[in-house]
Amino acid sequence: MGTKNSETKLDTSDYDLASQGQALRVSETKTKKPKRKLPLGKILVAGIVILITLLAFGLIAYLVMGQNKTQKITNFEECVAAGFPIMESYPEQCAANGQTFTRELTPEEQSKLNDPTADWETYNNSDYNFSFKYPLEWQLSESPSEYLNIIITPDPSDEKGFPPIQISIDSTTDNAGKHISFSTIQDAVDHYSQDFDENTLLEESFAISGKQAIKVSGQLKGPGPGQRSRLGYTFVQLANKVLVIQLGDLNSEPILNQILSTFKFTEASNVDTSDWKTYENSKFGFTVKYPPNWITTKLYSPKSSSYTHLNLGFAPSQKVVTGYEYIFTIEHYDNPNNLSFQDWDTKENEDKQMTRFLNSSDTKTENYAGYKAYVNEKGNCEPVFCKEVIIMHDKNIFVFRNIDFTNLDYTKEEIESYKPLFEQMLSTFKFTN
Repeated sequence: MGTKNSETKLDTSDYDLASQGQALRVSETKTKKPKRKLPLGKILVAGIVILITLLAFGLIAYLVMGQNKTQKITNFEECVAAGFPIMESYPEQCAANGQTFTRELTPEEQSKLNDPTADWETYNNSDYNFSFKYPLEWQLSESPSEYLNIIITPDPSDEKGFPPIQISIDSTTDNAGKHISFSTIQDAVDHYSQDFDENTLLEESFAISGKQAIKVSGQLKGPGPGQRSRLGYTFVQLANKVLVIQLGDLNSEPILNQILSTFKFTEASNVDTSDWKTYENSKFGFTVKYPPNWITTKLYSPKSSSYTHLNLGFAPSQKVVTGYEYIFTIEHYDNPNNLSFQDWDTKENEDKQMTRFLNSSDTKTENYAGYKAYVNEKGNCEPVFCKEVIIMHDKNIFVFRNIDFTNLDYTKEEIESYKPLFEQMLSTFKFTN
């Protein structure tokens, strides 16, 4: 009986597929590029370079800071020069080594810091005996009329509405156009209060340079440019008149308050000029009065393109012996190009190589007899000092001098007694054309 051998066949399909998959994965693994690694040596070199750089910067900073710390700082300028920071302050400050140094102000800066109005213009009125200051960049104009009327504004071309600040004497009229005068500030208050809405009317009493004053403010009533505007009037009692100061623009109120703080009132001069002589010059168009017991004469003037040979001297008759005793003088200069005072003075100095001191740092602006004047209390009238008052009119420049001849021809007491006469003489100066 034969035996039948049966062969056992294995199913290798799964094995083959698995093997193929493994082979594929192995193949894929072999084809991927391996990640490149920086050599350890290069990493060490780069680290060392960075470390050396940081150490170098640190050393430099240490040396600089060490130098600054050890450097002796004694003032603001040295602190700034050493590179320490400047603080945002006025005056500027600089901190170094635990100390703070402040910049030293110049005399002009210190004066302005103490008084914001230090560099303002000065208006002087000899008719009503008061003065005040106003901003340098503002303009003051005075109407030529028998009643005082001053307008102060930052923009003269703006004629809309009310002037920002207006100062006047008895400046109002009634419905018939008749001028109204006030003898007391209460009369003025009663009159002007009628213009305001009574529900908004405010009244405040105070003093200005020792003079009684009342401020009235509120919203104007009725139609017109002033409707819904808040305006204010300040009334100051003078001897027998009322000074009316009007605020026409609320934005100008801070400036007005500063102007009011600069007001000064002086006593009226007791000098009687009714019997004074009158000097009249038709060529240059002016008149001026001088005391009856004084004389005047034309003095010598050096030939110059700007001189027109008008140089008047005034002095008490008993003092005149030579040409040096004329204590008051009036000189005239031509200004054909109508230059400003500063430009004219500069050109005069350049052309004649002269030092006139008319435009010195001490020169201030005032008002004499209704005219703008440049005043230098310590002018140079060789061999002595003098007070100089310069008035410009059209293309003419007039220089008035009160010369201090103390210890030469006049005693100190005489010089002091003549000063009010000089001021009174200037108050009578008038242009006739």
